[in-house]
Amino acid sequence: MKKYIFILIITFSSTVYSQIINIIDDNGITVQGAYYKDVNNLLNQFEGTYVFQNNNTNLKIVLEKRENQNNGLYSEDLIVGGYQYSYNNQILINTLLNLSSNSPYNYDYKIYGNNILNNNHFPICQECVINEKRLRLSFSDPIRKIYGNLIIRKVNINGQNAIKIKLYGANNKYYVANTNPLADDFIIPSGEYILIQQ
Repeated sequence: MKKYIFILIITFSSTVYSQIINIIDDNGITVQGAYYKDVNNLLNQFEGTYVFQNNNTNLKIVLEKRENQNNGLYSEDLIVGGYQYSYNNQILINTLLNLSSNSPYNYDYKIYGNNILNNNHFPICQECVINEKRLRLSFSDPIRKIYGNLIIRKVNINGQNAIKIKLYGANNKYYVANTNPLADDFIIPSGEYILIQQ
């Protein structure tokens, strides 16, 4: 009997102290032990493999939803991803292999996050329809050691599912004192791209 009471107390305690917060209601204040859950499955629409091809330039982005990822402070649902960029048939960067690592740490992925944006969130989307949701993800270039943001909007191009992305780096660049500064931009040039879903 004591064993059953102990199990009941443990179960009740973990339920009381764990809090589910909808990712869309995240106000930027971290609640230790909380689960930031994609209650409305808003992240699902962004999953997939997307490709941009233009002349000698190829960009492939793969996005996957991961649920209940615990980082030691809290758990969250998020999108993780990787990318491959080639120019003149030469692969300049490829982070797609990181996706198979199943790391619990989101920063191990070169694309990650779960920040849902409305029309009026920066950068403001003039062409978005009312209540359209976009996604802001962290983006990193491990070769040039530059970090920034990837804004993703779902679009339809000639009847094909696609994403319109805006890639831009952080304003601050970090490098070791008494060394040459790193490049000012990612290997993938900052800007806007339309990628067709495969």
